[in-house]
Amino acid sequence: MFFAFLIAYLLILAIELPPLIRNRWYKEMAVFGVLFLCSVYMGMVQFYHWPFFNPWDHLLPLLPPYHS
Repeated sequence: MFFAFLIAYLLILAIELPPLIRNRWYKEMAVFGVLFLCSVYMGMVQFYHWPFFNPWDHLLPLLPPYHS
């Protein structure tokens, strides 16, 4: 299962990164890199069942109740 995860991310890199390099879009490459690393981390959290801090657990009790 981990190899499918790894192959999927390598495929994303192989498709998305060459046009960014060819067109010299360095700012877009930086944004892509940050989002890509966040997605790799979130995938690893899901795959390995690591504990993950959820800010909504602390924010929801502070919100007023919603009545429809």
